[in-house]
Amino acid sequence: MAGMFRIAPAETDSEIRACLKLLKQLRADLDDGEAGVAKIRRQMAQGYRMMASYSGQDPVSLAGYRFVENTVRGKTLYVDDLVTDANARSKRHGEALIAALADEARDAGCTALVLDSSVSNAKAHRFYLKAGFDIVGFHFAAPLERFGKPD
Repeated sequence: MAGMFRIAPAETDSEIRACLKLLKQLRADLDDGEAGVAKIRRQMAQGYRMMASYSGQDPVSLAGYRFVENTVRGKTLYVDDLVTDANARSKRHGEALIAALADEARDAGCTALVLDSSVSNAKAHRFYLKAGFDIVGFHFAAPLERFGKPD
């Protein structure tokens, strides 16, 4: 499946910038200029990587991911961001990207692909289930101000 499309890492500033325009469809508040590139570079210093599926020179599907090891599953490939351009959906770019991520995870000795999805994103849930993911839990988050300030 991955061989049907050109899939490659996004590593240079210009590649990252091109991917930010796509990522903005998922993360609307993300700056797609120099501040966005700087943010991605900070994340890359912590292990974040980007891989994209291209149509010509333009990324049409993107995954932002990292390798994580924990007591639940051991070493996994955790997908922070996964988006396909609204005009390129249902053309198998997302499937090809998931297949490429699975290959990378296997090569790195991982046990699973893991991602979180907003509870309101039913279309993404259908895609993930069709792609082979299972719903295995809930992810909880709370802003720190809910816990008050230490005295």
